[in-house]
Amino acid sequence: MVTADSFVTELDAKNHASIERLIGSLISGVAKEPFEVPDVMRLILKASIEAAEVAALWMADCDDLEMKLLLAEQCGEGAKQYRAISARLAQVDWMTTRFSGITDRNNIRYSGGLVLRF
Repeated sequence: MVTADSFVTELDAKNHASIERLIGSLISGVAKEPFEVPDVMRLILKASIEAAEVAALWMADCDDLEMKLLLAEQCGEGAKQYRAISARLAQVDWMTTRFSGITDRNNIRYSGGLVLRF
């Protein structure tokens, strides 16, 4: 069984590594092309799903009920944020005309064939 201190230390290290990876991907992507607000919103969609996935993975390895509940809430918040942003992008016609969805963990595919890779 994992102690609380080692769990938090490991979680913190993994979070820092994930954040550094995301920041690196964002910086390299922004440097290549100018982004508009809807483009950034799509990046936030990807981050929302990834945050929910990470919380779900941690939930499976966690023995503490309170921590499981907090991680489950994080999964729900990620899904809620994804739905809210998707709905807003659909209202301004960005989801249907320019964005066809997340193709896998590292790509966002646009309807014109362009794939944004992370």
